[in-house]
Amino acid sequence: MIVNVSNKRIEISHLTKEDSSQFIRLAQIPEVAQGVGFNQLSNSSLIEGMFNRYVKSEWSFAIRDGNEIIGIIILLESINMRMEPDNTKLTVSYFMDPKFWGHGIMTASVQQVVHLVAHEKKVTKIDAEIFLNNRKSSNLVSRLGFKNIAKYHDPISGRNKALFELQLNT
Repeated sequence: MIVNVSNKRIEISHLTKEDSSQFIRLAQIPEVAQGVGFNQLSNSSLIEGMFNRYVKSEWSFAIRDGNEIIGIIILLESINMRMEPDNTKLTVSYFMDPKFWGHGIMTASVQQVVHLVAHEKKVTKIDAEIFLNNRKSSNLVSRLGFKNIAKYHDPISGRNKALFELQLNT
């Protein structure tokens, strides 16, 4: 997929095993690590383990500016109340190199990926869990039609989060 934003031509493509070092580089940028909770991971091998999980998903994408990965979008199956995978709902996570923040690139990229997922007949909802102090991310999903449905304290990160949900047209 190609997205034209802020006079830039951005490519969104599936995350591949070859993207590991760029993923780890992005995840270790302090602003990114703090924003998505990677600062809870003590070393790069834990981040690499997450990458290995993400790369297996059909809904994991790299946002590229030329050969450089500048952002990541990942959608994973949600877990239902019985702690079983729920294949009708995905949870979206995303992060981007701070050098590219504020230009609409992530908004346009998430919008393209949501559009792609909306054509997957079995998926009816997409959730996003966002730290309450991350206003820009909350604004991003709100602009795309996600509704804030709950606020809660995440015991793993020790921080407050908001749960947003997007109902897809089926």
